[in-house]
Amino acid sequence: MIVFYGRLSEKTIDKVSRYENLNNFKFFLIFSILSILITILVAIFDFSSFYHFLSLSILMLVINILLLVVPTKTIVVRLPRKITIDNQFITQSIEGLRKEIKPKIKKISMVKSVLDMKEYYCITFKRDMTDFIVCEKSLLINGSTQEFEKLFEGKIVRNKK
Repeated sequence: MIVFYGRLSEKTIDKVSRYENLNNFKFFLIFSILSILITILVAIFDFSSFYHFLSLSILMLVINILLLVVPTKTIVVRLPRKITIDNQFITQSIEGLRKEIKPKIKKISMVKSVLDMKEYYCITFKRDMTDFIVCEKSLLINGSTQEFEKLFEGKIVRNKK
């Protein structure tokens, strides 16, 4: 069994936040492009609703720009976490909240890839682009990085930077 426990470092939180912001940006960019296309189609066929769609398109673009300029750091990222990995499941529980959060449990078979970012691993999952688990190497309290890498052999992608 492999166990990571503790708070993520500020450096890791910054990198993870940038990764999350980039994902959010891509998501809203797609919707912005779709809303602009809808606006163009509406302008061609029904000019009376053109201004409604135009304002929606502008709003989507503003949100998109704000996602790049204003970083979003969620409070949950800063709380202590315990990540337990066995041969079948990855379990992440978050501590320090007044209300208990149900632990996130994922099957090992659902792991798409494990990004080795030097200071931490980022585990991504199949069929869920937005969900990932961050395991900071310095927080490893049970097991070793060799065991971790053996468990995810063939799915590890090394960061080239």
